[in-house]
Amino acid sequence: MNFSILIMVVAAIAGAVGFEVVVGLAMNVMVKRDHADLDDSGLLGH
Repeated sequence: MNFSILIMVVAAIAGAVGFEVVVGLAMNVMVKRDHADLDDSGLLGH
């Protein structure tokens, strides 16, 4: 078997998953920051 292809596939999948996690964390941080700004300005009734 050609293990280099398998390694490349695994690395590509791991990279894609890692990218999704980083993007998800960045989106969560931006959303929380936006919600914090809304809370500070008193636009939300919570």
